[in-house]
Amino acid sequence: LALIAEPAFDAILMDLQMPDIDGFEATQRILARRPDALIIAMTANAMASDREACLAAGMRDHVAKPVDLEQMVHCLRRHIVHLEPRQRAASAAPTAEPTPLDRSAALRRLGGREALY
Repeated sequence: LALIAEPAFDAILMDLQMPDIDGFEATQRILARRPDALIIAMTANAMASDREACLAAGMRDHVAKPVDLEQMVHCLRRHIVHLEPRQRAASAAPTAEPTPLDRSAALRRLGGREALY
């Protein structure tokens, strides 16, 4: 939660079941500091009532696990377009050159299983 004080994130993906604090409590604490924070529930709780509870708690959307990448991208795009132009510009500015991907090292970490790469 300490990282949330700075508006450096376009979106926060919130799990509902965490060891020390649940996602609803974390959302309330974040929104108390940053009422404009874009919080999206990303949880295995996939019932309509779970989605309604997330929205009632101040989360802006709900994505069920296992997460479908296309669904997640669509969800993020739907909400991030509503950011103020200065927020979009600040978040779009690259902060550093991306580190090149070492395919060989990645495959070694995956035990050579290319299907997981």
